[in-house]
Amino acid sequence: MCTARLHALNAWLVFRLARALGLGAAAAALATGFFVTFPFHYQVVPWAGALFHPLVAALILGALLAYREARRSGAARWWAVSLGCALLALFTQEYAVTL
Repeated sequence: MCTARLHALNAWLVFRLARALGLGAAAAALATGFFVTFPFHYQVVPWAGALFHPLVAALILGALLAYREARRSGAARWWAVSLGCALLALFTQEYAVTL
């Protein structure tokens, strides 16, 4: 159940990131639809190892959104949130190093 909630959170973050990058609402919804329909990082069978994939995706998407806000506003707290999410993603799973 927790992985489904993380997948829903990731879909919302994909929509927010697409809108933040200047895509229209229709294009952002299409990107979110592709993400929800083809969840390559999401496991159908719930097991303990399946939680890490959507968690890493959420942390990376959060880091990207916080970084964009930090560049836009220049506020130090957004830099800290972005760096914090990126570091947590690195320590969540070994192939999050690709961040």
